[in-house]
Amino acid sequence: MNNRPSTRFTRFDFDARSQAEVSSSLSPASASSPTDLGNADSILGSGSARRSSQTILSRSSDPAHRLRTASDRLPRKLRIVEAAELGVRSWEHLAFIDGSVWDTYERLYQLRLGTVDLPCGGTETLLTVAEKKRRSSSSQMFSNLVLIKTVSGAKVDRKLDLLQQIRHENIITPIEVYRTTEACSVVFEFMAIPLLSIACSPSLNDVRLAAVLAQILNGMAYLEAKGLMHSSLTCSNVLLHPRGVVKIVAQEDCVPNSDRPEQDIRALSSLTMVLLQGYCEDDKSIGIDHPELWSLNVLDFLSQTTSAASTKELQAHSLFRARHGPQDLVGLVVFGCVAARTAINCPPL
Repeated sequence: MNNRPSTRFTRFDFDARSQAEVSSSLSPASASSPTDLGNADSILGSGSARRSSQTILSRSSDPAHRLRTASDRLPRKLRIVEAAELGVRSWEHLAFIDGSVWDTYERLYQLRLGTVDLPCGGTETLLTVAEKKRRSSSSQMFSNLVLIKTVSGAKVDRKLDLLQQIRHENIITPIEVYRTTEACSVVFEFMAIPLLSIACSPSLNDVRLAAVLAQILNGMAYLEAKGLMHSSLTCSNVLLHPRGVVKIVAQEDCVPNSDRPEQDIRALSSLTMVLLQGYCEDDKSIGIDHPELWSLNVLDFLSQTTSAASTKELQAHSLFRARHGPQDLVGLVVFGCVAARTAINCPPL
């Protein structure tokens, strides 16, 4: 029996002055993008279609986001040609901008993810929640908010390629990349809280659990079809949007799934355990300490994660037969924000 408390909170850090920018000796070389999206080898390969460092992606309410250059708009045909050379659709083109990301965005606070679920196979991740300095008057809520993450290391080009090529509704969307001689900062769409913030919620029933897990499985199935696995899937590497949309993050660290294709599915076992009771078992066994709190359907799904051979097999589970969707998670997001707030330490600036 595990005697640890069943509540888990995300650490938020509001002391902007104490947060130094993560940096590394990264040369501002242009990233490469393979044009073949069919398998992991082509995505992870070292193909080198050089991107223009002057291209800036201007996101608007129109889903077909406009591509711009630093001086003027590119003609539509040229935009399509440039995107085609990179193997993506024109509105999915990941913009590269030379300069500091903090010239455009203002830090609000930071999310330190992964510190709690390290025993479950997680890794610590630092994300900055930021706001545009020149805020638009868009009617879309959260349109001026973003997440910013520093990407560095010897394999930075491959990571940027993966960010360019991996596009799915349940995987966080990168918007643009800012490059300096010290660091490479990737700007992502805004997401409110990590999945860990809703673990042990008293409102987490079968329908809401299905709404969460179904979206995670959709993202996993997409990666599986590409011959990739996430390799560090935890409640800290899955984020929630205020509208109830669930998205996987850290896709830049995906690896080919040829060696251990079932690894992500086994990771889903630990993720589900954390959702249900707030922690993994120390001996890495799969099970929960108080099964009487959950339906047989939920317990059977958890059991199936230990033996399923594919995400498709899990998607067919009876847990997902009842009607469910992002709209069922809005209240849980509010709960997660309040729960996280109780653990926030706000030192004076």
